[in-house]
Amino acid sequence: MSYDQACTLQTECGTHTTVVSVGDREADVYELFCDARDRKNGAQLLVRAAQNRRVRHECGYLFDHLYGLAPAGAYELAVEARPGRTARVAQLAVRFAKVTLQAPAGRKRLGPVEVYAVLAREEAAPAQETPLEWLLLTTLPVRDVQQAQQRLSWYSVRWAIEVFHRTLKSGCRIEDRQLENARRLENCLAIDMVVAWRILYLRHHSAG
Repeated sequence: MSYDQACTLQTECGTHTTVVSVGDREADVYELFCDARDRKNGAQLLVRAAQNRRVRHECGYLFDHLYGLAPAGAYELAVEARPGRTARVAQLAVRFAKVTLQAPAGRKRLGPVEVYAVLAREEAAPAQETPLEWLLLTTLPVRDVQQAQQRLSWYSVRWAIEVFHRTLKSGCRIEDRQLENARRLENCLAIDMVVAWRILYLRHHSAG
């Protein structure tokens, strides 16, 4: 799994480098946070929350707890145009807190997990647009708004990585390659990655 690979890379890099495994909502798996909790000197996690998990707080649940906090600052995000969405610069209110996630029912043996939660929420979106909202869970400390903004900026580049891989699959059609051995596939992939990067570069500048 990707987190295991990130931990291997962290070991190879040593303590002077911080490796962060960034995941979308599909990575919001309680066992993954437990794995990060139990490893020594492992990679850090930055995951978009999908589950409104129970937390040790009077509100009871993760999203309710973050919604109840006063904004600590703002985060500006350039939103690219897509079908059904116009390009704009979104102003997101930022809230953050240290939270203790409770183990899901039936898996109490896993115990609680302490992480930091960062909520970025667009509270004044244009009438025709769906407001943006990210709730991130991270093993990295988030003790001030600058750290919260940094974690958000790291997550924001994840989309470019997805576009890059989609370009490799659909534009370069790497899954259709019929090569006889891994060495030939590696050579072909090296060329395709440069092509995909140039396509992504041109796409970015045409959108700007």
